Amino acid sequence: MSIARKITRIIVAALIGVQIGYAALFIYQGNLSGVKTPVSLAIWMVLVLILESRVHNLEIEKENLRKFLENPSDSAGGEMD
Repeated sequence: MSIARKITRIIVAALIGVQIGYAALFIYQGNLSGVKTPVSLAIWMVLVLILESRVHNLEIEKENLRKFLENPSDSAGGEMD
């Protein structure tokens, strides 16, 4: 994992924690209508982390497929005699 991805994930995780903290403060104050915004932002941030990791995995698979198509005999199960 690259340094930029690690830093981005740490920042997003910290922001998720802040949003959960805001939600806890709203609940503590009894302002349940104000809880919707920080909870929805936290959910969106979790979805961003999930989708970012899936996109990264797809990029790795794309590169592996490109290598396989360039050199199919180097991979397992190549040409049969």
